[in-house]
Amino acid sequence: AADLLAQRVLGPVPGSCLLRVCAYSRPKEDIETTAPGLIKWSNFDDNEGAFLMPSLDRVLSKRVVVVTCLMAAKLYHLGVPPGHFSHVVVDEAGHAEEPLTLAATAGLLAPDGRSRLVLAGDPQQ
Repeated sequence: AADLLAQRVLGPVPGSCLLRVCAYSRPKEDIETTAPGLIKWSNFDDNEGAFLMPSLDRVLSKRVVVVTCLMAAKLYHLGVPPGHFSHVVVDEAGHAEEPLTLAATAGLLAPDGRSRLVLAGDPQQ
């Protein structure tokens, strides 16, 4: 779902403004098969031949960062300040476990309410 979302965002948003952060364990072939062309805008490191956590500066410089719930929690640990993102969208939230959704979003939302959390998805799908 994250790859599909990233591909759809690439229409209205230039690729230079997008970062798709994939899990370290994801094989390169997987993204090349499921989302051709998206690897260019991802955290894949050609020298290491693997997906690596991007630098804090790289994350903060992007207008749109697409991650799974597990990788979203890692953004907080990377140092992304609460409230940096104006919107945090959890797609397929109807299928996500509440603790996982909370862990993914809690550190990224502004404590003063400036951030918006959007939970999207149909649990009956």
